[in-house]
Amino acid sequence: MNWLKRLLGWESEAAEESGAEPIEEADEWGDEDFPKVIEMPVEDFLDLHHFPPKEIPDVVDAYLQEAVGKGFTEVRLIHGRGKGVQRRRVQSLLSRHPRVLSFRDAPVERGGWGATIALLKKPSSRAKRVVVDAQVLEGDDLSKVIEPLHWSVDIYNGPEAYERSLAVFSAGQRGLFAIDAYRMEVNNGGHSQFYFNSTGIVWKDALDGFRAAGLDAFADVLLRSVRRFGGDPPLDRERRQGAFEGLKPLFKDLDELFYKLESQVDLDQELLAFARGNPEQFYFDEVVRLPR
Repeated sequence: MNWLKRLLGWESEAAEESGAEPIEEADEWGDEDFPKVIEMPVEDFLDLHHFPPKEIPDVVDAYLQEAVGKGFTEVRLIHGRGKGVQRRRVQSLLSRHPRVLSFRDAPVERGGWGATIALLKKPSSRAKRVVVDAQVLEGDDLSKVIEPLHWSVDIYNGPEAYERSLAVFSAGQRGLFAIDAYRMEVNNGGHSQFYFNSTGIVWKDALDGFRAAGLDAFADVLLRSVRRFGGDPPLDRERRQGAFEGLKPLFKDLDELFYKLESQVDLDQELLAFARGNPEQFYFDEVVRLPR
């Protein structure tokens, strides 16, 4: 995967490979410090100092997928100490990743709290029957309502693959899935991270989803971000990144407005209420193939 080829212009220290304690680093690095692209072997550790901060979510996801494919059951993610910002971001990603069984700070001899150990699930080619029925809709777990899309939607391989993976789903389903993906990115790193990462492909569906659910204030925040991004952010990730670098849009005020709205509105409950009011769009009873 391309995410596993992007490294900065210096080689990993031998000490990292031997499991020595990581060097203390600042929590943030400038993206301009990462010019080179070279091939990276998939090993049982990943030094995240080698990647621009905006790419960390996609890098971690792609690495975990590849690590499981290689048969690793335990990996070490090296994020450095600093003020703990990268540690919190990485562990937030791990907490909701479908490939991760559990995680913990590394022992002192393997980096201490400058690194995180993740235990991975074994590869699976099993199929799973996923049911979304009235009982699920009446529950309080939004993730169960959008579970069929969680296993099926492809946001990583361009607009055509994205649309193909969504072909069997309703407008309501894709809207709720997109909203959930959008808010996770914004909560993790703001609108800049949302547009820079693969998740930015969902922006149109998220906007439609907010409007359909009557969440006009959230729709307005997203629409304002779209306008700052030229009015029509490309769905193709590389084109979107190029446009982002050219326009250099600023979103801090919109990030803060989004966080304020979230503190005032229980978004999960609003989305669940929308699903309950439109059950025909969300009922699902199919066999989905779990990731390998």
